[in-house]
Order: sequence, then structure tokens, then C-alpha cells
Amino acid sequence: MGTLREPSLHYGEDLLKDFLPPAVLREERLLIPFVEPGLSPLEDVSLEVERLLEKSSEPGTPSLGHILNTLGPDALISLILDDHTRPNIHTRLILPPLLASIKRRGFAAKNLFLVIATGTHRPSHREELLQILGNEIFSEYADRIVVHDCRKNLSPVGRISDGTMVRINKTAFCSNLLIALTDMEFHYFTGIAGGPKSVIPGIGGKEIVNAEHVRMFGSCGFAPGVGSGSLEKNPVFQYKLECIRLIQERMRSRGDWLYSINAVVDGLGRLIFLNGGDILGSFYRAIPPLRRTWTAVLKTPADVVIINARHEGINLLQAGKAFNSAARAVRPGGRIVVLAPCPDGFGNDEFKDLMRISADIFRKAGGQITSNTIDEAITKTQCRILKGFKMGYQKPVDLLMTLRHAGWRHLYLLQDGLHRGEADEILPFMQVLDAAVAPPPRILSELISAWEGERPRYLILDEPGLLFEVFEPYGTLGKPVICPS
Repeated sequence: MGTLREPSLHYGEDLLKDFLPPAVLREERLLIPFVEPGLSPLEDVSLEVERLLEKSSEPGTPSLGHILNTLGPDALISLILDDHTRPNIHTRLILPPLLASIKRRGFAAKNLFLVIATGTHRPSHREELLQILGNEIFSEYADRIVVHDCRKNLSPVGRISDGTMVRINKTAFCSNLLIALTDMEFHYFTGIAGGPKSVIPGIGGKEIVNAEHVRMFGSCGFAPGVGSGSLEKNPVFQYKLECIRLIQERMRSRGDWLYSINAVVDGLGRLIFLNGGDILGSFYRAIPPLRRTWTAVLKTPADVVIINARHEGINLLQAGKAFNSAARAVRPGGRIVVLAPCPDGFGNDEFKDLMRISADIFRKAGGQITSNTIDEAITKTQCRILKGFKMGYQKPVDLLMTLRHAGWRHLYLLQDGLHRGEADEILPFMQVLDAAVAPPPRILSELISAWEGERPRYLILDEPGLLFEVFEPYGTLGKPVICPS
């Protein structure tokens, strides 16, 4: 995020500057969100890991070191790690000293397994595993890296109240100690990622993952309570809790442990918080430092949000998270510009096929697009999704809800990875800008110049992970607005 004097944004590896007219700064139309002073970084990660093993940070739960002392030398220990879709900064910081500490306590490396929590994502490739683990750990544990498959090698845990069978990764469930190594982040539909999310959907079977995810849908779009930072009334998170409690109960009944290590990393990639303990209790205790670090307060919503998708900018499927984040800071009818190079294009063919449902509706409506038209597109897309839900199918609905909030053609994507013809066909509601045709700073400058007659208030974000709270009430994403022309 830029400063008051010179806001800047990244587009891929390039740093963009000088795209705002001087009048924006002079007239104080650049909004600066308030973020609490950050927590001090933990300078010695190895020392913090040792402290975690020696002393419990969760009342009522023994320390990790105590748990290890109760296990025999041949005990099976599995660590759940994030897959290639996550930044994994915390993994690279914490995993090496954690494995070293466990081995120093007499546990053979042959009994330690690294379970990659892919959920229903594709398997992580070798190069991606090297990026997650580093060369040394990858080489040492090569034959004990278990890339989760939601269709294979699953253990049945039991049924929850709706009758759905909970199955999770067999290696993980059959361990004497299962450690989830997670980082805390705000998440656009489960509320907060970390802790429980590493298990369900992280190492869950396809049936339970899909059953959990469909809880996000209401009659037209996401259900009440579904959203970033929301837990108590979030039907997705509450369903997850029931699954986690069942898994905990089954493991404890045979004398085994489900433990969680939770990290908070700041915007500079520094570890600022670390705790461990019961997978639910320690998760809740890690939320205050997460909120302090990643919550931003605005006195008033922006008229224009320009946001860098960061690591989510690999394709439009993932870049939808940046649109979602920006929508929480922009007024109804405002404009959202997402910078996402999209080297992988749309993401996958299923996403494109689902987006074509709304594209057909918009084309048939011609120039008569209203909020009712967008609601029809959301409803029909959602009906198709629920006939055969797969994780990731929610992305078109989320994008269309952002459209409903911002309005027709008020979503902009600055990219260079989409094919022009396909983009025009599938995304008639969005203005797709091509960074291969003109330099990104010039594209931004020309856009802003066209809007300057309205004297809009701008919010420039180089970090899409912030949760925005706005003092001035301006409705919710769940309520449609009249679409501006």
C-alpha cells in the first residue's frame, strides 16, 4: 500500500508509481485506512518453537513437548502443511526448527510424515513442493510426503448430524499425533482460514468437503453470516466445527492427539505471533492478533478501489478474492480495478463454463441491465452449481455478487494473460484491460483521468488480505443496488 505522497502498486514484479493526478492528493481524496500499530516480529523463530514445545500456550492442553514425551519412540507423527495455493511463508519459517525439535526428542525421521492439504485442489507438483518445503526437507522426507487426494486413501471417521460421512486422509487420521501447521488469514466465505480449515477441507474427502462448502449458499448468492471475518453465524464455519469435534473425539478415544500450531504473518512476511494447543481453542486465541494486524478501518467508503491481487493474480479464478476484498471498501455503485497478470488465464474450463451462464443472460438482456438481471444470473448460476457442486464452483457466484454491489461494467481487470475474444465473450459485465498493449501506469492514468470530473475518493491497495471495516453505513453485499449506467 502506498503512502500519502506517492501511492504505489505492484503489477507482477513491476512497481507502478505516478498514476494519480496531483489534485487527488492535494484535495485529500486518497483514503488512508487506519491499521493498528503492528505487533513486534518474533526475531528468533527457533527459540519460539522451543518455547512452544516446552510450555503450553493453551489452558487445559498439555504442551507439545509433554505430548511427545507420552508417545513411544515408534509413534507415527504427521504434520498437515498448506499446498501450493497458499503463500507458505509460515511453513518455511517454522517447519525446519519444528522437525529438528521433534527429532531431538528421539523420534525417527522414518515415522514423521508431511501431509500436503490440497483439499480438492490438484496435486502439488514437485517444483511446488520444493518451494513449500525447501530442498533439504524435501530431500530428507521425499518418501514420506503425502499429497492429499480427496478421492483416495481416506479413513472413515463417522457421520455428523446431517448423515454425511466424514472421511479424512488415512495417513493423518492413523497418526498418534497429528499437528496442523497453519497461518491465520481472513477468508471470504469460511470467515477465517487456519486451524480447523487445514483439516476440513484441507485433508477431507470429497463428500464432506462439498457438503461443507454448499452451506455458503443462500437463496440468491451467499447465505447470511457468510463472509470474511465472520464465524459465529457463519453456516460454513459451524458445519466445519461439527466435523472437527467428531475427528477430535475419535482420536482422543484411542489415546491420540490432534494439535494445532497457528501463526500470524504480517504484510512484510515476518512472523509476529505463534501459539499451539487444542485445534479449536488455540485457533480462537490466535484471532485477536490476526484482527489487530490485518483489519483496516475507513471513515468512509471509497468511490474507486485499485487493488493488487498479489499471489492470487495467477488467474481470474483466484483473483476473484481481490474483487471480494475491494468490494468491502467501495461504496455501492463504485468502481473496482484489480491488477492480476493472470498467466494461467481464467483458471480452468469449469470456471469458464459457469461464467458463460451469466454471459448468456446478459447478452439476451441487451442494454437493459438492472439489479434484477444480475440476480437472475446469480440464481441460475447457483442452481447449476448445486446440481453437482465441486470446490471452486462458488467463484462465479462471488464475482457476480461483487458485480451486484459495484454495478454494470464497474469491475475492471488489468491483465495480460486472457485471450481477448474469450474475455469479451465470457465477461461482458467487466472491462478487461490489456497490459500487453500499453504500460500499466498509462492504463491506470487514462482510467483515472476519465473519472476525475466526478472528484472520486480513491483507495489504493497493494495488499488484498486486509479486512475492511467502514464507519459510514453503506449497505451490504447481500443487498442489490441499482446498476449505474
